[in-house]
Amino acid sequence: MTIELIGQSGFARALGWKPNKFTAYYGKKNLRIPLPEPHALVDGRPAWLPEQVEEYKNRLASIES
Repeated sequence: MTIELIGQSGFARALGWKPNKFTAYYGKKNLRIPLPEPHALVDGRPAWLPEQVEEYKNRLASIES
């Protein structure tokens, strides 16, 4: 069984952010809506499930409206 994971660049693209903005936000705990904890680390880099990315995107959209 293959698990689809999304890295930092993919997460940034899904939010419409540039990768450097995502990198600046990653790891900050004092954000209004903190980024979710990664599902896994792949070669030491964080990776999220598509569902985590979509949920975060929806949470951002709900506060921006």
